[in-house]
Amino acid sequence: APASNKPQKVIVCVDLRRANNCEIMLRQFGKHGLKELVHSLLNLDVSLLGTDPAGALEALLKFMPSDEEVGGLRCYDGPRDV
Repeated sequence: APASNKPQKVIVCVDLRRANNCEIMLRQFGKHGLKELVHSLLNLDVSLLGTDPAGALEALLKFMPSDEEVGGLRCYDGPRDV
């Protein structure tokens, strides 16, 4: 099938710079998946947070979504696989 010349629709729910910085920060937990990290945090298990658990927690807190971001994501009713 021929490629479409139609421009792709871009959906931005979070500031791209903030999303990129968050991705970089999450790489420090590289070999651990998101589910494993969440499970660890909910169980107060700091073993996944490396040699500086307090610093890792501070970094995670910096990327907690703001009320505005949460509201925007909750209102979004478009496709979730983009």
